[in-house]
Amino acid sequence: MVFIEFIQIYRREHPCKEKLKPLVDGFCRERGIALVSVSTIGRIIKYLKERVVSLRKGIEEALVFMGRRQGLLRGRRGGKGCG
Repeated sequence: MVFIEFIQIYRREHPCKEKLKPLVDGFCRERGIALVSVSTIGRIIKYLKERVVSLRKGIEEALVFMGRRQGLLRGRRGGKGCG
């Protein structure tokens, strides 16, 4: 898990996975972890993006559900359009 957090933090400074590779290699060497390829770093980045999107979507859906349940969010009913 520490490895994924490392990539997540340094990804902000180094958006390209090829530029991130030397930093990841140094991190792995310091901790005695097997080195990973550029494609593995890419898969981790993809996983992180999907996790963030699914988390945001889940939170939004929960908020909408709770709002509707409490009568706070109401949709239009047969109203005129914006035109």
